[in-house]
Amino acid sequence: MRRSMTWCRDVLFSCLLMAFFLVGLFSSWEAHAYREADLKKLLRKKRCPNCDLRGILVVGPSLAGADLRGADLSGARFRVESNSQGDWMKFNTLAGADLTGANLQGASFAAIDMRGAKLNRANLGRASLSAVNLRGAQALGARFDGASLAAVQWQRAKLNRASFVKASIQANHFSHAVLQDTDWSEASLQACHFQHVDLQKARFEKATLQACSFRFAKLERASWQGASLSVCSFQDATGSIPKNAFAPGVPTPPATPYVDGMNLGEIVNNSVNRGLEGVHGVEGVRRKGAKGCPGCVQKNANYAGKDLKYANFRKANLRGSNFQGANLKYANFQGADLRGVNLKRANLKYADLRGADLRGANLKGANIKYARTKGARLP
Repeated sequence: MRRSMTWCRDVLFSCLLMAFFLVGLFSSWEAHAYREADLKKLLRKKRCPNCDLRGILVVGPSLAGADLRGADLSGARFRVESNSQGDWMKFNTLAGADLTGANLQGASFAAIDMRGAKLNRANLGRASLSAVNLRGAQALGARFDGASLAAVQWQRAKLNRASFVKASIQANHFSHAVLQDTDWSEASLQACHFQHVDLQKARFEKATLQACSFRFAKLERASWQGASLSVCSFQDATGSIPKNAFAPGVPTPPATPYVDGMNLGEIVNNSVNRGLEGVHGVEGVRRKGAKGCPGCVQKNANYAGKDLKYANFRKANLRGSNFQGANLKYANFQGADLRGVNLKRANLKYADLRGADLRGANLKGANIKYARTKGARLP
């Protein structure tokens, strides 16, 4: 009798475990499963409000002007691929699309044209936006909490009441945008450009800001309680300027450079490199050992293992130099002489290599995903 009860108990326990496993598996599948009919409708009519498009992957088709109001696009991925010449394909676009109230949590956007898109009240929590063009977009009350935003263009966008709580924001360009009553609490902002921006009643509590420019910004009633600022410029700004805006002994940097199209290597240009000469610890702009030198001659230089993210080596002569294992993400090597250069295991993701001479270079194990190579002379 006792053996029978033990056997029944073991069987019941095994069944419960299997049930929990199947429920978890089904829930995980459901969380990223889109409706095939909804996807076909979107691609056919460019109109699919309130549709279930969770986890879709869009590479190529134009969705300009698409109506996606209230759609569930959580976990969706929008990106372009580079062609055989290393050029960005222009046809993947969401320009003018209506994403009002859409659920875009965890969505990924890479090198997408979203000019004039409507993102009012959209939820982009934990989303990833890299090299996205959102000029003139409207994102009133949108949520970007915990999102990762790299090299995003927001010129003349309307972002009133938008939330960027705990977001990671690098090299974003907000010039002439309207950002009233926005929340940047605990966000990390690096090399961002807020020139001529309306930031009235904006909240930067406990935010970390490095090498950001607020020239001519309107900061009336802005809150900076607990914020940490390093090498930031508030020249000609009005309103509530934080007391710790300028680090002692550090020259005021010029305006954060303009991000033009998809030429990401231009993010940190010559003037910024000069303005931050000798300043270390500024992520995404300059670190110790990460010295861009456009037009310079540095043959056989040793940059092995260095963090050169966003570095500018445009038209530099770096023949025979060693970049083994270096981080060259977003770096600009346009027109540079890279003959015989060691780029073994280097990170060249999104790097600009157009017109560069790479004859004899060692690219073994290098990451050149999304790198621009049009006109380059490859090994």
